[in-house]
Amino acid sequence: TKTLATLHKHNVFPKACVLDGNIHVMKAYQEAGLKVQFCQFHMMRIFTRYLTRKPNKEPNKELRMIGLMVNRIKHKDFENIYFRWKIKHLSWLKEQYIDEDGKVRYRHEKTLALTHSIEQFLPYLFTYEDYPELNIPNTNNLIEGVHSAIKSKLSIHRGAKKELKTKIVFSFLSGRTGV
Repeated sequence: TKTLATLHKHNVFPKACVLDGNIHVMKAYQEAGLKVQFCQFHMMRIFTRYLTRKPNKEPNKELRMIGLMVNRIKHKDFENIYFRWKIKHLSWLKEQYIDEDGKVRYRHEKTLALTHSIEQFLPYLFTYEDYPELNIPNTNNLIEGVHSAIKSKLSIHRGAKKELKTKIVFSFLSGRTGV
């Protein structure tokens, strides 16, 4: 990818990355040879987005509890608990109705969408466990602070050209600040 090429140009060769979003970016980094960890905090936020903080339906309450455990249990335990929940509530998940336009819809659309998100990100959710020698964090909280600091440095140099901004970022990351 373009980002990796830029890093390699500056003799930076990452072995892993922690990301919080786009599945296509995650797959691209993985294909480029990086170990990809999906931020567990962002996964918990996805649970909240689809289920709210206080879900009303019992299956959603159970699924929310599973989501809150994501950063406290091991990969296999999470998978077992999640897939047992899914099997238990499969018929509930697949309930359908016909809307006023005559279209068939799923009754529990948001919960179903959440299950798709979980299964999409699951291969990346516990990478840090699989490669302990790389010391991959399970969230991107550390880098979020770095991003904030870099943004404030760049905002001081608002009119700077891309080359200068790149130098500022690499200077900051290499510890040679003074900009």
